[in-house]
Amino acid sequence: TVSDASAFIVSGGVAYAQSTAQAVSIDGGDNNDTITNTSTGIINTTASAQSTSVNLSASSLAKGGKLGVAVSTVSSEASATGIQGGEGNDSLVNEGNLITTAKADSITDNFSIAIKGVSTALDTFWNGGTTATASAGMFYQNIPNHILVQNNAFKNLKTPTANHYIVGISRMLGESTRLSVEAYYKDYSNFPIDPAQPHDFLFDQVVSTGLFLNHANLIDNGTASSKGIEVMVQKKLARDFYGLVAGSISKSRYQDMFGDTYDRIYDNQFNFTLEGGYIPNNNWEFKARWIYAGGAPYTPFDYEASKENNKGIIDTDRMNSERLPDYHSLNIRVDKRFYFSGSSLIVYLSVWNAYGRENVSQYVWNEIENEPDVQYQWSTLPVLGLEYKF
Repeated sequence: TVSDASAFIVSGGVAYAQSTAQAVSIDGGDNNDTITNTSTGIINTTASAQSTSVNLSASSLAKGGKLGVAVSTVSSEASATGIQGGEGNDSLVNEGNLITTAKADSITDNFSIAIKGVSTALDTFWNGGTTATASAGMFYQNIPNHILVQNNAFKNLKTPTANHYIVGISRMLGESTRLSVEAYYKDYSNFPIDPAQPHDFLFDQVVSTGLFLNHANLIDNGTASSKGIEVMVQKKLARDFYGLVAGSISKSRYQDMFGDTYDRIYDNQFNFTLEGGYIPNNNWEFKARWIYAGGAPYTPFDYEASKENNKGIIDTDRMNSERLPDYHSLNIRVDKRFYFSGSSLIVYLSVWNAYGRENVSQYVWNEIENEPDVQYQWSTLPVLGLEYKF
């Protein structure tokens, strides 16, 4: 006996599919039966369900985006029975060979497409716990108000736009462990540039200088891009332990008014994170997180000009050409929980930068010594805290 059932359903936005297959070689029915089998038989049952959801939407967007959503639900059930007695009092005797197999396959695909202010998504799942994803989106970012208020003409600048493209694949490595790999590419356009500061990327300027600078004139042809690959292995809580290992390599750059390319201040190039925790019971939790990152770019001082003026003057011909030392730090934390009727209290002790790494925050010009100097981030810092939940 061979039985096969399949279902395939498509709807605009929400898709569902369900498939059930059953096969019985010998069925006694409702009465009292005596069944004796002396033959050889193979019973194969396959249930396949595929669900595809497509959602297409269009809108005219000037300042925002609209998201198309697609949802797919799919289930399969298969069963194979060699001898089934049924209702009543039955006597079953098998002197032959009955081979039964049951297979259930589920495949689901999601597609979501929005035109203009684009957001597109694809989600595909295969048997065996492997998932592939792809998405694309167009996003708009308003020019900061502290820039717009400087000149009424700035309100006519184009809105900065970012296009995102992401593909990924993930697979279960065990009952509680998942491996995921994701690659992305982002391109940015219509970013403001000050012709008087042609090498600067204005959206990064506040972070790099710590100042809100004035601009008499701006144009809107600035561009930038970023790309990278991220790998993560995550273990959910199982047998009191949980953890995560993640690493990435990336590149983030921008073009100045003359088309020359420079690293952005967020271009660490690589990051590595290791974190985990141990929960022996409902009252205690121990956790730790270690981070290692490449040094961020910075623009060095024009040493001669700075010495002459007794203040730091950056070398604009060497924008973000130097890098800070690599960053790394270990944070640890211990939680103690107390439970009350309808509420709970957590008392925790956290230690930041537990081994006292001297991570460089930035280089500054010491106007007293008239020499470059270094500023460090926090050294070891203990934190005692309370969290009350009700």
